[in-house]
Amino acid sequence: MKFRIFALIFFVAAAPVINSCSEDDEEFENIKQIQSYLQSGSWLVLNFLERGSDETYHYFGYNITFAKNGDLSASNGSNTVNGTWQVAKTSNGVKMIIDFNAFNKFEDLNEDWDFVSYSPIRIDLMHVSGGNGGTKYLNIQKVN
Repeated sequence: MKFRIFALIFFVAAAPVINSCSEDDEEFENIKQIQSYLQSGSWLVLNFLERGSDETYHYFGYNITFAKNGDLSASNGSNTVNGTWQVAKTSNGVKMIIDFNAFNKFEDLNEDWDFVSYSPIRIDLMHVSGGNGGTKYLNIQKVN
């Protein structure tokens, strides 16, 4: 009888730990899946909205590649903009962190983006600014 009570207490106490491990495992698998999608070809900016304004035209003609080593490049054949990227678990969930090393329109993409949705051919992201409350939306689509 004492063993059954001890076992019951153990499993009730361990349930949150077991549950958090499965959530961590799921987040880890999501991160790996997203990274695999991004590294599998070139992407283009399908839509970029900043505080309600459509700014997509700044990125027409640029193909974006996400290298396995965390490097990022956007090229239109004559101009290339480089930076870094990562998909990581943060205190606010899984985020895509983009940092272009540029002082042009690509710096507008430098954010820690929340995933709205993702698939092998399209990724939808959103960022809500902590300072001014502005919202950005970024949709990228696989080219090849």
